[in-house]
Amino acid sequence: MIITSYHQHNVRQNVPTTACTTPTTGVPTASSTSIPTSPPQGYQQPPPHGYPQPPQQGYPNQPPPYAPGYGQQPAYPAQPYQAAAPAPGQTVIIHHQTTHPVRPVVQPTRNASATLGGLFSGAAKVAKGIGNTVQKELDIHATSPTLRQFGTNAILQFISRSNNMCLRTLPNGGLDCMGNPAANDPYTHYKVQNHGNNIVTMNTMGNPTFYISIDKMGNALGNGPGGYESKLRLHETFKGFITFESLSNANSHLATLPNGQMKPSRGTGKDQDSQFSIRVIVPAVAPVQQVYQQTTIIHK
Repeated sequence: MIITSYHQHNVRQNVPTTACTTPTTGVPTASSTSIPTSPPQGYQQPPPHGYPQPPQQGYPNQPPPYAPGYGQQPAYPAQPYQAAAPAPGQTVIIHHQTTHPVRPVVQPTRNASATLGGLFSGAAKVAKGIGNTVQKELDIHATSPTLRQFGTNAILQFISRSNNMCLRTLPNGGLDCMGNPAANDPYTHYKVQNHGNNIVTMNTMGNPTFYISIDKMGNALGNGPGGYESKLRLHETFKGFITFESLSNANSHLATLPNGQMKPSRGTGKDQDSQFSIRVIVPAVAPVQQVYQQTTIIHK
């Protein structure tokens, strides 16, 4: 039997180098583990002066430049806004760019959801205002073979794209779209007065005192007085088709229902119900160009 003695502070002494087993089971006990006396096989001693250290000023070679990949690409330079006259009969989309930052102004609200709602609502109003401004400029300066038919003193007939019938002023001053294009009805013939910038007034040949108008309530009339509320802005939404927008009531257009009745003008956009093709009854007479000569007499 091997006897292990302990000091008062429980320090082991006389550790055996050979394993012992329990008398009954033969399993090594905790005190039978041997203590290594040499480094394991393959162990390398560190150099006597330690491992070499990098210089104080850092590595002399800098890392290589950025290699091609999915990194951040250089931004495109900001382009100034450019506008060009659209080609006849061509749809034009204008992308607006600016070199100046835009700071949206948002009024303080009670909670975050209201703040986001106000931000999106404000952005929508700004976008709508920009769209209306661009569209107005296009309407003013647009030209095409169809728009050029609206010269002063031209007599035209308007056929609805919705029901293929003619716009017609009734003897009582009403307006509908039940005229027959082949009937040669003077109440379906309209004389044009062009005020420039694609703004016109039109009176029926059946009663020259009756003008097509849209009143303040958005109702289409056939007996307008011919003043400001009778002025209509022309817009060619589709090649060969014209819409008539009230100058005094924005976003109010002449429009018809499939049964020939007039559609409420207020809030009616430039859809198919608002589009009319043009039939020329009498073409406009080209204006006579006058040439002026100025003579300057110098007295000595």
